[in-house]
Amino acid sequence: MWVRGPNRANGPRRCSALKTAVASANFSTLSDGEIMASSAARVASIDIGTNSVRLLVAELGGPTSLKRLWGDRSIARLGEGVGASGRLGDQAIARALMVVKAFVDRARLLGAQRLLAAATSAVREASNGLVFLKRLEELTGVRARVLSGEEEALWMMEGIRWVWEEPPETWVAVDMGGGSTELILAQGSGVRSARSLPLGMVRLTEEFFHQDPPDEASLQMCRKRIREMLGEALRSLGLGTVRDPAIAGTAGTITTLAALDRAMSSYDGDALHGTNLSRLAVRKWRARLSGMDSRARRSIPGMEPGREDVIVAGALMVEELLDMLGAEAMVVSDHGLLEGMARMAPLFGQSLGPESGKAQGPRRSPPRQGERM
Repeated sequence: MWVRGPNRANGPRRCSALKTAVASANFSTLSDGEIMASSAARVASIDIGTNSVRLLVAELGGPTSLKRLWGDRSIARLGEGVGASGRLGDQAIARALMVVKAFVDRARLLGAQRLLAAATSAVREASNGLVFLKRLEELTGVRARVLSGEEEALWMMEGIRWVWEEPPETWVAVDMGGGSTELILAQGSGVRSARSLPLGMVRLTEEFFHQDPPDEASLQMCRKRIREMLGEALRSLGLGTVRDPAIAGTAGTITTLAALDRAMSSYDGDALHGTNLSRLAVRKWRARLSGMDSRARRSIPGMEPGREDVIVAGALMVEELLDMLGAEAMVVSDHGLLEGMARMAPLFGQSLGPESGKAQGPRRSPPRQGERM
């Protein structure tokens, strides 16, 4: 079980499997009393993803200042089976609602004044996504947004771009999630073009991997699908002939591979943030993980509980991206969509009342690509 660690800058942070605990893993740089005593603008963001639900409570001290006070995540697997059925399953909905309710209560307890909650690939694709959102609002008072693929990419950019002290002139930002992958061709701190594609580790695992460990034929079919979809996306971004660009990567697959490569017994996002994950290391871990069953993967130091059954597909995605771009490594960012959402919560979030059902306040529509914030 991953548990709360000592006070350290930005860490540690880790998620636990839902069956272990809804909120058994978190990061905090301050005690509860110190958090409540602080007077800076306090916001919360909740990312309702295909594989995991994540919470961040943070203080915003200016345009570039974000201090992470508390974070948590749980693998609720909301998108389980959506690729085949087109619907969110009843059990998956129940798991996700339980986690989000606990996270909203935690954000209130810690004094967050505004909350921005958003759902991504699973909810936007499911035929009953609106049913989930209605039940969520009835339970918590929170009106979660459903992000388009473009919005998801742009909001991710608001979090990941701070991994650079000075951003390269041209670079690629990537977020590989459970149901979708977001790619951005960036120019300094700005966005030149963005793509979201329905390519994620949960989606690929459910489609191709029906044995544990997967057989070679399944691995090759999965790899072929990844190459086809990434290739088209990279060409549309103007990256078809670019070799060895600067890359910054975020989300659980990438940070888990980085943690595995460092044999972290307790996840430390601050220690990983800004480090390199080499193509050689990714290839080594993909080969090792694909030869193990889920139980063996679960026992490896650094493996996030609940990710062991989908990490092979995720590793294939990272390996193929680096291969196709001819990149020797990518920079690991522990900040991404969740931090981008926190930065925009004062504009697009809602007022968070003291009790369930009391969240209120208008939300502005987020800017589209090319519009000013």
